Amino acid sequence: MVDLHPAGPGMPDGHRWLELGRWSMAWRVTVWCAFVGMLGMLLLGLIWLGDSGAANIFVGPVSWMFGLLPAPLFGLLAALLGPWLRRFFPFTQGIVFGLLGVVLIALAMALATVLANLSTMLRWCDPADGCSVWSGIEWIPVVLMFSGLPLLIMAGAGLGIAILVSNRPRARRICSWLLLPVAVVYGSLQLLIATGALDPHGSVPVIPVSSQPQEAPGLQGPPHESTMLDHDGEPLEPGMCADYDAYGAPIVEPCGTP
Repeated sequence: MVDLHPAGPGMPDGHRWLELGRWSMAWRVTVWCAFVGMLGMLLLGLIWLGDSGAANIFVGPVSWMFGLLPAPLFGLLAALLGPWLRRFFPFTQGIVFGLLGVVLIALAMALATVLANLSTMLRWCDPADGCSVWSGIEWIPVVLMFSGLPLLIMAGAGLGIAILVSNRPRARRICSWLLLPVAVVYGSLQLLIATGALDPHGSVPVIPVSSQPQEAPGLQGPPHESTMLDHDGEPLEPGMCADYDAYGAPIVEPCGTP
Protein backbone atom coordinates (compact mmCIF):
# COMPACT_ATOMS: atom_id res chain seq x y z
CA MET A 1 0.00 0.00 0.00
CA VAL A 2 1.42 3.39 -1.06
CA ASP A 3 0.14 6.08 1.32
CA LEU A 4 2.00 9.39 1.31
CA HIS A 5 -0.34 10.82 3.98
CA PRO A 6 -0.64 8.10 6.64
CA ALA A 7 -3.14 8.77 9.41
CA GLY A 8 -0.87 7.09 11.96
CA PRO A 9 2.74 5.96 12.33
CA GLY A 10 3.98 4.02 9.33
CA MET A 11 5.93 1.60 11.53
CA PRO A 12 4.86 0.13 14.89
CA ASP A 13 6.36 1.35 18.14
CA GLY A 14 9.40 -0.66 19.15
CA HIS A 15 10.48 -1.40 15.57
CA ARG A 16 14.27 -1.43 15.60
CA TRP A 17 14.51 0.59 12.38
CA LEU A 18 13.04 3.53 14.30
CA GLU A 19 15.92 3.36 16.78
CA LEU A 20 18.74 3.46 14.22
CA GLY A 21 20.78 6.56 13.55
CA ARG A 22 21.46 8.01 10.13
CA TRP A 23 24.76 6.23 9.53
CA SER A 24 23.46 2.95 10.91
CA MET A 25 20.74 3.10 8.30
CA ALA A 26 23.27 4.19 5.64
CA TRP A 27 25.64 1.21 5.92
CA ARG A 28 22.76 -1.28 6.10
CA VAL A 29 21.14 0.16 2.97
CA THR A 30 24.53 0.18 1.20
CA VAL A 31 25.13 -3.50 1.97
CA TRP A 32 21.69 -4.71 0.91
CA CYS A 33 21.52 -2.53 -2.20
CA ALA A 34 24.88 -4.01 -3.23
CA PHE A 35 23.45 -7.47 -2.55
CA VAL A 36 20.44 -6.80 -4.80
CA GLY A 37 22.71 -5.38 -7.52
CA MET A 38 25.13 -8.32 -7.46
CA LEU A 39 22.30 -10.84 -7.45
CA GLY A 40 20.67 -9.10 -10.40
CA MET A 41 23.88 -9.11 -12.45
CA LEU A 42 24.45 -12.79 -11.67
CA LEU A 43 20.94 -13.65 -12.85
CA LEU A 44 21.49 -11.67 -16.05
CA GLY A 45 24.78 -13.50 -16.57
CA LEU A 46 23.05 -16.87 -16.22
CA ILE A 47 20.22 -15.90 -18.56
CA TRP A 48 22.61 -14.68 -21.27
CA LEU A 49 25.41 -17.17 -20.71
CA GLY A 50 27.19 -17.82 -24.01
CA ASP A 51 25.55 -14.91 -25.84
CA SER A 52 28.48 -12.94 -27.23
CA GLY A 53 26.50 -9.70 -27.48
CA ALA A 54 24.46 -9.70 -24.28
CA ALA A 55 27.36 -11.08 -22.21
CA ASN A 56 29.01 -7.68 -22.44
CA ILE A 57 26.35 -6.40 -20.02
CA PHE A 58 27.79 -8.64 -17.30
CA VAL A 59 31.43 -7.64 -17.70
CA GLY A 60 33.45 -4.46 -17.48
CA PRO A 61 32.22 -0.99 -16.48
CA VAL A 62 28.51 -1.73 -17.05
CA SER A 63 28.50 -4.50 -14.45
CA TRP A 64 30.21 -2.32 -11.85
CA MET A 65 28.05 0.69 -12.71
CA PHE A 66 24.77 -1.12 -12.13
CA GLY A 67 25.94 -3.88 -9.80
CA LEU A 68 27.90 -2.10 -7.09
CA LEU A 69 28.60 1.60 -7.67
CA PRO A 70 25.04 2.86 -7.00
CA ALA A 71 24.97 1.19 -3.57
CA PRO A 72 27.13 3.79 -1.72
CA LEU A 73 25.06 6.59 -3.28
CA PHE A 74 21.88 4.91 -2.06
CA GLY A 75 23.47 4.59 1.39
CA LEU A 76 24.21 8.32 1.39
CA LEU A 77 20.62 8.98 0.35
CA ALA A 78 19.40 6.83 3.26
CA ALA A 79 21.54 8.85 5.67
CA LEU A 80 19.98 12.07 4.38
CA LEU A 81 16.34 11.02 4.04
CA GLY A 82 16.03 7.85 6.14
CA PRO A 83 14.63 9.56 9.26
CA TRP A 84 12.06 11.42 7.17
CA LEU A 85 10.98 8.26 5.31
CA ARG A 86 10.25 6.40 8.56
CA ARG A 87 6.88 8.13 8.82
CA PHE A 88 5.61 6.01 5.90
CA PHE A 89 4.75 2.34 5.63
CA PRO A 90 7.75 0.17 4.60
CA PHE A 91 6.35 -0.49 1.10
CA THR A 92 5.82 3.23 0.55
CA GLN A 93 9.34 3.89 1.80
CA GLY A 94 10.73 1.48 -0.79
CA ILE A 95 8.82 3.08 -3.69
CA VAL A 96 9.71 6.65 -2.71
CA PHE A 97 13.31 5.72 -1.98
CA GLY A 98 13.63 3.92 -5.32
CA LEU A 99 12.34 6.93 -7.27
CA LEU A 100 14.65 9.29 -5.38
CA GLY A 101 17.52 6.89 -6.02
CA VAL A 102 16.97 7.08 -9.79
CA VAL A 103 16.95 10.89 -9.58
CA LEU A 104 20.19 10.80 -7.59
CA ILE A 105 21.87 8.55 -10.17
CA ALA A 106 20.73 10.88 -12.98
CA LEU A 107 22.25 13.88 -11.18
CA ALA A 108 25.47 11.95 -10.53
CA MET A 109 25.70 10.98 -14.22
CA ALA A 110 25.12 14.60 -15.29
CA LEU A 111 27.80 15.85 -12.90
CA ALA A 112 30.28 13.19 -14.05
CA THR A 113 29.60 14.07 -17.71
CA VAL A 114 30.14 17.79 -17.11
CA LEU A 115 33.39 17.19 -15.18
CA ALA A 116 34.71 14.79 -17.85
CA ASN A 117 33.90 17.25 -20.64
CA LEU A 118 35.46 20.10 -18.69
CA SER A 119 38.65 18.10 -18.18
CA THR A 120 38.78 17.26 -21.90
CA MET A 121 38.21 20.89 -22.89
CA LEU A 122 41.02 22.11 -20.65
CA ARG A 123 43.48 19.63 -22.19
CA TRP A 124 42.49 18.98 -25.79
CA CYS A 125 39.61 21.07 -27.02
CA ASP A 126 40.21 23.81 -29.54
CA PRO A 127 37.76 26.68 -28.90
CA ALA A 128 37.16 26.80 -32.66
CA ASP A 129 35.61 23.31 -32.46
CA GLY A 130 32.71 24.58 -30.37
CA CYS A 131 33.27 22.17 -27.48
CA SER A 132 30.72 22.28 -24.66
CA VAL A 133 30.65 20.90 -21.12
CA TRP A 134 27.04 19.85 -21.80
CA SER A 135 27.98 17.46 -24.60
CA GLY A 136 26.66 13.96 -23.83
CA ILE A 137 23.96 15.09 -21.38
CA GLU A 138 21.33 14.19 -23.97
CA TRP A 139 22.25 10.50 -23.60
CA ILE A 140 21.35 10.35 -19.90
CA PRO A 141 17.56 9.99 -20.51
CA VAL A 142 18.31 7.16 -22.95
CA VAL A 143 20.45 5.37 -20.36
CA LEU A 144 17.81 5.85 -17.67
CA MET A 145 15.11 4.53 -20.01
CA PHE A 146 16.82 1.13 -19.89
CA SER A 147 18.37 1.25 -16.41
CA GLY A 148 15.81 3.32 -14.48
CA LEU A 149 13.61 0.38 -13.46
CA PRO A 150 16.56 -1.86 -12.38
CA LEU A 151 17.97 1.03 -10.33
CA LEU A 152 14.56 1.67 -8.75
CA ILE A 153 14.28 -2.02 -7.82
CA MET A 154 17.85 -2.04 -6.50
CA ALA A 155 17.26 0.96 -4.22
CA GLY A 156 13.73 0.04 -3.12
CA ALA A 157 14.47 -3.65 -2.50
CA GLY A 158 17.73 -2.80 -0.73
CA LEU A 159 15.94 -0.47 1.67
CA GLY A 160 13.14 -3.02 2.16
CA ILE A 161 15.58 -5.81 3.04
CA ALA A 162 17.46 -3.48 5.40
CA ILE A 163 14.21 -2.68 7.23
CA LEU A 164 13.18 -6.34 7.33
CA VAL A 165 16.45 -7.76 8.68
CA SER A 166 16.77 -4.99 11.28
CA ASN A 167 13.70 -6.23 13.12
CA ARG A 168 13.46 -9.97 12.37
CA PRO A 169 16.34 -12.21 13.48
CA ARG A 170 15.25 -15.12 11.27
CA ALA A 171 15.13 -12.92 8.17
CA ARG A 172 18.55 -11.53 9.11
CA ARG A 173 20.05 -15.01 9.30
CA ILE A 174 18.58 -16.09 5.96
CA CYS A 175 19.65 -12.93 4.13
CA SER A 176 23.12 -13.07 5.68
CA TRP A 177 23.54 -16.68 4.50
CA LEU A 178 22.61 -15.53 0.98
CA LEU A 179 24.82 -12.43 1.03
CA LEU A 180 28.13 -14.24 1.45
CA PRO A 181 27.84 -16.76 -1.43
CA VAL A 182 26.46 -14.08 -3.79
CA ALA A 183 29.37 -11.77 -2.99
CA VAL A 184 31.92 -14.59 -3.35
CA VAL A 185 30.54 -15.79 -6.69
CA TYR A 186 30.22 -12.25 -8.06
CA GLY A 187 33.72 -11.24 -6.96
CA SER A 188 35.28 -14.49 -8.21
CA LEU A 189 33.68 -14.16 -11.65
CA GLN A 190 34.77 -10.56 -11.99
CA LEU A 191 38.32 -11.52 -11.00
CA LEU A 192 38.43 -14.42 -13.46
CA ILE A 193 37.08 -12.23 -16.26
CA ALA A 194 39.50 -9.39 -15.45
CA THR A 195 42.50 -11.73 -15.52
CA GLY A 196 41.38 -13.41 -18.75
CA ALA A 197 40.94 -16.83 -17.12
CA LEU A 198 37.25 -16.87 -18.04
CA ASP A 199 35.68 -15.95 -21.36
CA PRO A 200 32.20 -14.51 -20.69
CA HIS A 201 31.25 -15.03 -24.34
CA GLY A 202 31.11 -18.80 -23.98
CA SER A 203 32.11 -20.59 -27.17
CA VAL A 204 32.65 -17.42 -29.18
CA PRO A 205 36.42 -17.02 -29.57
CA VAL A 206 38.23 -13.74 -29.84
CA ILE A 207 39.85 -13.96 -33.29
CA PRO A 208 42.44 -11.32 -34.14
CA VAL A 209 42.03 -9.72 -37.55
CA SER A 210 45.06 -9.82 -39.79
CA SER A 211 46.57 -6.47 -40.69
CA GLN A 212 46.78 -7.64 -44.29
CA PRO A 213 43.78 -6.58 -46.36
CA GLN A 214 41.38 -9.29 -47.47
CA GLU A 215 39.93 -9.09 -50.93
CA ALA A 216 36.27 -9.79 -51.40
CA PRO A 217 35.74 -12.80 -53.69
CA GLY A 218 34.54 -11.86 -57.14
CA LEU A 219 35.35 -8.18 -56.73
CA GLN A 220 38.09 -6.86 -58.95
CA GLY A 221 39.43 -3.38 -58.33
CA PRO A 222 42.47 -1.45 -59.46
CA PRO A 223 45.79 -3.20 -58.77
CA HIS A 224 46.75 -0.69 -56.09
CA GLU A 225 43.48 -1.07 -54.11
CA SER A 226 41.95 -3.90 -52.09
CA THR A 227 38.48 -4.35 -50.61
CA MET A 228 38.27 -5.05 -46.87
CA LEU A 229 35.61 -7.42 -45.52
CA ASP A 230 33.62 -7.09 -42.33
CA HIS A 231 32.94 -9.94 -39.89
CA ASP A 232 30.08 -11.18 -42.06
CA GLY A 233 32.15 -11.20 -45.26
CA GLU A 234 30.59 -8.01 -46.63
CA PRO A 235 32.75 -5.33 -48.31
CA LEU A 236 33.67 -2.34 -46.16
CA GLU A 237 34.04 1.26 -47.15
CA PRO A 238 37.57 2.36 -48.15
CA GLY A 239 39.74 3.05 -45.12
CA MET A 240 37.62 0.95 -42.70
CA CYS A 241 38.81 -2.30 -41.09
CA ALA A 242 37.14 -5.05 -39.07
CA ASP A 243 38.46 -5.58 -35.55
CA TYR A 244 37.43 -6.60 -32.03
CA ASP A 245 37.14 -4.38 -28.94
CA ALA A 246 38.60 -5.09 -25.51
CA TYR A 247 35.71 -7.43 -24.66
CA GLY A 248 35.90 -9.41 -27.91
CA ALA A 249 32.87 -7.80 -29.53
CA PRO A 250 33.16 -7.26 -33.31
CA ILE A 251 33.58 -3.63 -34.39
CA VAL A 252 34.42 -1.66 -37.52
CA GLU A 253 36.86 1.23 -37.21
CA PRO A 254 39.27 3.26 -39.36
CA CYS A 255 42.33 1.23 -40.37
CA GLY A 256 45.40 1.91 -38.29
CA THR A 257 43.46 2.81 -35.13
CA PRO A 258 45.56 1.69 -32.13
